[in-house]
Amino acid sequence: MLGLGNIASRPILFARTSLICAQYGLFFDTMATSFFLGRETLIPRLCSEIPLWREQLFIAMFHNAGSAASFFKIPPNRVVEMKTQVVL
Repeated sequence: MLGLGNIASRPILFARTSLICAQYGLFFDTMATSFFLGRETLIPRLCSEIPLWREQLFIAMFHNAGSAASFFKIPPNRVVEMKTQVVL
């Protein structure tokens, strides 16, 4: 598992993966690999301590954020998204 948490890591994702695979005598092919990504859907809670307008603003900002697949330039036909609903 690779930990890549900043923007500088984006261009080296596949290069680093290839390097790790080569160390173990493996071949890494992007088009033969499945990438599993998590995706959350936020749902506002009716009786919350946070004001409803603030929850809705946070949900709108979260919804407009880019996906990990597009950020790391992962081919769309190689991505499997696991979705979950989170109640704020």
